[in-house]
Amino acid sequence: MNAKDVIINAIAGASLAFVGSIIISLFHAPKLLDDDRQKEIDRRDETIESLGRKPYDEKFQRMVREKMRNASPSAQELLKFMLDHGEMDINFVTISTGNHHAAGHECYCLGFLDKREFRPGNGLVARETYYKLKDNFHDVLKDIFYPGS
Repeated sequence: MNAKDVIINAIAGASLAFVGSIIISLFHAPKLLDDDRQKEIDRRDETIESLGRKPYDEKFQRMVREKMRNASPSAQELLKFMLDHGEMDINFVTISTGNHHAAGHECYCLGFLDKREFRPGNGLVARETYYKLKDNFHDVLKDIFYPGS
């Protein structure tokens, strides 16, 4: 074997190895792509499934619906108002079905609202009473007042 044969054999061997790796990759790459795509599909399926789940359980929803049945119409209207507007000074709440102060107190006693009182200045002037819907009631009340949203 002379140098010319060694070079030809080396080039032929390298070429054969290169072509062989390309052929193997042609069979192996689609499976890898399919595996990656299947992982992405599974991840999206989990996301879609989780969107269908409610962030609260059925027992909690029944308890809230029972409280809503026992609440006055003005309290129900105030809860919807608070759901739409967030924390508010009770003096600036407008409901059409009754006394907003009594409705605020009723919703607070039913456990739907958090209450924060503030006395501006030296504390001798009228107090401002702020109500805010408790976070754990937000989703279930949204589903009650706005079903399908």
